[in-house]
Amino acid sequence: MALKNILKKYIPAPHTITENRWIAKLGPRIKDPNLWHLNRRSVSAGVFAGILCAFIPLPVQIFVAIFLCFFIHGNLPISVAATWVSNPFTYLPLYYFCFEVGAMITGVPVDTSGSPIKVNFGIILSDFDVFITQLAQLGWKSIRPLFIGCTIVGLLSAGLSFVAVRLLWRLHIISAWKRRRQRRRHPTPP
Repeated sequence: MALKNILKKYIPAPHTITENRWIAKLGPRIKDPNLWHLNRRSVSAGVFAGILCAFIPLPVQIFVAIFLCFFIHGNLPISVAATWVSNPFTYLPLYYFCFEVGAMITGVPVDTSGSPIKVNFGIILSDFDVFITQLAQLGWKSIRPLFIGCTIVGLLSAGLSFVAVRLLWRLHIISAWKRRRQRRRHPTPP
């Protein structure tokens, strides 16, 4: 079964979404065919928007991805699904990696001694106030490197995902052409 057929099986029909009373308030722009059709351009744009927005360290990722799809004509369901690259299981490693990239690029020390702030999670049980103080220090000192790292890693990941979808789609079409050519050369006997 082709990937397109599998996606069509699980993605809701466009009319069921656009006729929803809350979504219909978005106006005629929601009925743009590229927001719902599965073609190479709309799927790759949807993946781009979703992956890019997955690296936003705020709980507005899906809404920003939907808004972005309106302008780049990406597939909305694919975009929403792609934002789930960052989920409760991947937040910590993903944002820690983004923070490290941002700290490396900005060269901003996180601690007054020039080394990253270490949070001792074992202190939660013994002295909760000290733990909260450590988290507050980490939070305020790491906002700039985190946002810069998320921007850079998000743009790179989204760009690579866009190219990968385009390339894989193209390879799939080429292989389908080859199979069709083979069937025409060697038809099966009735």
